[in-house]
Amino acid sequence: MSQPIVLAYSGGLDTSFLVPWLKEQYQRPIITVTVDTGGIDAAAARTLEERALALGASGATWPALSALRRRRAGDAGSKNRADGA
Repeated sequence: MSQPIVLAYSGGLDTSFLVPWLKEQYQRPIITVTVDTGGIDAAAARTLEERALALGASGATWPALSALRRRRAGDAGSKNRADGA
């Protein structure tokens, strides 16, 4: 099997167009990656994954950044103290 193409996937028109286009043009598997920055909920994330797979992606990943967000929320108190607040 050939090397996959990894596509940063938002689910919008441009990246949704690219999934089947890249697959056809390069004859390689497409893996979509969407990063959870806190802008959508779990149901919307599942919809993105389903859309990518329906468009022909071989796989779709949804790396969660929730641990990073939790850490930043914990650091917010110390940041405020450092700023003199």
